[in-house]
Amino acid sequence: MTSQTSFGTLSEFLLQAGTEYFVIDVSRTRRFIDNQTFFDYETNKMPYASPRQGNAWLCVVFWNKQLNQDHYMWFLKLPIDEQSLLMQAARDQFLHIVTEALGQQLQNINEKRAQLPENPFVFIPNQQLLADVNAMIRHHLNISRPEGAGRALNYLKAPNIQAWSELSVQDISDLAITVHNEDVQAALLRHLEILPHPVCVCLCSSFEGIELPSALIDAILDYHQRCEQSVASMLLRSLASSRTTEVDQYIRSLVSGDEVLDTETLIVIAGRHWQALSPEAQETSDSLSQYFEKVAIAEPTYALFRGIFADMVQIPALRVFLLAMIRDQRQSEMLKSAISTLFDQRHNA
Repeated sequence: MTSQTSFGTLSEFLLQAGTEYFVIDVSRTRRFIDNQTFFDYETNKMPYASPRQGNAWLCVVFWNKQLNQDHYMWFLKLPIDEQSLLMQAARDQFLHIVTEALGQQLQNINEKRAQLPENPFVFIPNQQLLADVNAMIRHHLNISRPEGAGRALNYLKAPNIQAWSELSVQDISDLAITVHNEDVQAALLRHLEILPHPVCVCLCSSFEGIELPSALIDAILDYHQRCEQSVASMLLRSLASSRTTEVDQYIRSLVSGDEVLDTETLIVIAGRHWQALSPEAQETSDSLSQYFEKVAIAEPTYALFRGIFADMVQIPALRVFLLAMIRDQRQSEMLKSAISTLFDQRHNA
């Protein structure tokens, strides 16, 4: 139910204020949410598809052509309830803060640059997220390609000659968004495995929100099989939006194999590749329990198990399967022990 002091939805507020807007989900990867879907989330017509840590993490981009050509961003962290529905009271509280600071029609947007007072719903993005979102916005709005992408491409073509330290995070993000360009793809395929660690990390982070070309996906999967551990989890992160059969099969092979997976890899699978674990995505339903078996093995107090379970059970597409898993008596003794701590924690809360 909405609160008695409802300010309407954020979608309605932005439209009534005369702005154009779009929303980017930055909870687990980075993906655009069409305006109708976002409105359905706001009105609780559907649960939020990919929450993280009990919240929907969003970047709301808006502008008013009547005032100026500037684009403004609000990075929001809106809480969800136990059914993964947005808490409308929290949304109303945020709108109250907006109207108090900027007015019903955002009349002060030009002077105050859409800055809001400190509040629990706005978060400050890290440098990587801000750079990636900036690149996505420019690409989405067909704004001219920045010079930084050219600098990054020149480096990528000859990484042994030029100094990577001369590149900014934004330069690399602006290059990553053009990965389907033939020159960019060719340079990546040629030099991916010799890139310095900081450059590789930036590229992989930027790729999280991009559906990569098949040749690059194959190269990343091949590289992951023999790369250093410091790079392995980042390579998996880079494939977060490349939901191909090959990627999903590779993830399932990791969780079904005999090799113990490190904590970083387990966290990346939960955060970026949870779709591959869903019984709906495969012929058998073993991957989910196999994954949590490896999580249980990775940390003897089962704190990692409890944390990952609590996060993943909030994903609507997984909830019913996870609840069925913890009641399945056919699990191994290790998994049963880990699951028992979920109930112990609830009993002691």
